[in-house]
Amino acid sequence: AFLNNMIEQAVAGDAACLIILLHRDLIPNIPLQTIAYADARAFPLFSAPWDLQLATLIGEVSTLILQDQYGENLMNELLEMLLFKRELIPGDLMTNLVEKYRLQGPHIVVDTACSWENAGVDTPMCLAELPIRRQVNSMIIQALKGAFSQTYYINRDWNMIFLIGLRPGQERQLRETLHEIQRRAAEAYHGLRVRFGVGSLYRTPELFARSCQEASKALSLCGE
Repeated sequence: AFLNNMIEQAVAGDAACLIILLHRDLIPNIPLQTIAYADARAFPLFSAPWDLQLATLIGEVSTLILQDQYGENLMNELLEMLLFKRELIPGDLMTNLVEKYRLQGPHIVVDTACSWENAGVDTPMCLAELPIRRQVNSMIIQALKGAFSQTYYINRDWNMIFLIGLRPGQERQLRETLHEIQRRAAEAYHGLRVRFGVGSLYRTPELFARSCQEASKALSLCGE
């Protein structure tokens, strides 16, 4: 119960993760129920030795975060150009980007939205819901990236849009994964409805924007 309360406080405080220092006389290990409690909230939980030098760890983690954010910003710009045609991408640059991010082969766009059952589909999100939306978005990202290694995403107004590379025959797996995400979200957050719109599968990056338009239209239709 003590560790679960710590996780609850960390989630409420919008913490990025929780590091539990293990000691054989104090906290010898993390109980399985605590791990399940954190997993249900899509909250990262780590363990480390009691004598860990936190300053060194924080420095190393900060460096990795900055590198990850730089790569994420580049990918966000690319997705904006590919999915929303914000600007034309020169042919030679497109070739380099396709090779770097492995965008060859069939890809599909999945658009997402969340709403509460007792509110309208277009009801603005209040500030109190932000931590929940972060947790739900994190759960969706982890589930899709866990099922499909070539998954990219962009956050637009707290709604995630995914570009997913699929191998032949994986369309059914995608549908099953999306249904499982909806089930998990409904169990973890009573009254929360997660909706998905899925576009068609296209093989060339020039057509990914069409899949995005189709996904957006499908999402709007399933919300009516």
